Amino acid sequence: MSSGLVDVLTLQAIQVLADARTFARGMAYFHGGAVGLLDADEFEARASVQGTRRYRVRLAAGSGGELDYECDCPVGDEGTFCKHAVAVALSWLENTGEEVFEPGEKASVKPRKKRKTHAEQIREYLETLSESALREWLMEAARRDAGIREKLLLSAMTGAGSDIASLKSAVRQATKVTGFVDWREVGGYANRLGDLVQILDERIGDGDPKLVELVEDAIEQAEAALEQIDDSDGEVMAVIMQLREVHERACNNLGPDPVALAAGIATLGELKDSGIYERLEKLGEAFDAELAPFAQENPWLRWRRLGSLLWFHLAEGPIPRRADRIHPEAILRFKKIFLPLLQQGFYLPPSAYEIFFLCAAHTEEEVRDLARTAAELARR
Repeated sequence: MSSGLVDVLTLQAIQVLADARTFARGMAYFHGGAVGLLDADEFEARASVQGTRRYRVRLAAGSGGELDYECDCPVGDEGTFCKHAVAVALSWLENTGEEVFEPGEKASVKPRKKRKTHAEQIREYLETLSESALREWLMEAARRDAGIREKLLLSAMTGAGSDIASLKSAVRQATKVTGFVDWREVGGYANRLGDLVQILDERIGDGDPKLVELVEDAIEQAEAALEQIDDSDGEVMAVIMQLREVHERACNNLGPDPVALAAGIATLGELKDSGIYERLEKLGEAFDAELAPFAQENPWLRWRRLGSLLWFHLAEGPIPRRADRIHPEAILRFKKIFLPLLQQGFYLPPSAYEIFFLCAAHTEEEVRDLARTAAELARR
């Protein structure tokens, strides 16, 4: 049985992970009210902490029975259990009824009565309200909170008796983006997509084979939206993978169109047997090999490759994981090479924020030519 957060997140664990100074600063943040709204379940807790700016912290039960932790502050980016992580950990402990003491304060020898968690207090209050009062509360919450409003709207669009057309509207509503979604907003988009996953999964029981195609549409639209999302933490991609799991369950239970299914299986078989993925990896290795000598002479010539996916970051230092940390020099250098590359027949994305891909149509000579030309232009 996998461990839950309650098994790995203890006061003793925090004190082991954080040195005395970090723990004291985290305790001060916690008692000073710097921790925002805590979003937690059995295995994970997330919250923001107001420091130099607002930082995001994630604590989770690891698969090996350890505490996983992330914070997007400069210290947390280095893998250190920072003061913001300490503050969120203490907030979670208090919310579960644990005693969290002021620095230097010792626990009383006399056992304390276990306090009610915030969730328990809210639940008890809600149980005292009438149906009409609860409706008013929900409407007020929906007016104030976009996440609640979007979840209620999705539920209303896909309630009992709704048809495939209504579900299609819900898919468009859940997957659409109206502009670039930066890291501060990506959690809300991921939550909305997660609500859609739950709705589509529940509708498998209706027995309509058309749901298979609808889930495929949802995956396609969500993947297209990724082009306008800073998903450097992988929150949206994780939900897309859940959509893929729903698609698999829908296929297993609803018997999709046999011709379409056969075509899909044949396509996957062709991709597997053709050696295309091995060929793309070799093209990527050729790109790396061509750039490597230039990079030795010019330490600012940086790039990241994963399979056939590529991204230039033309600045010294660690390659960033978030769009807001791309170095200004990297943007200026990319602007300098984009138009000359285009004039020579290499069409890269027109922004230093965007990735590009190699494909089966490219030859090794073309890939090496791109790498060499880009490096020579960047050095000028």
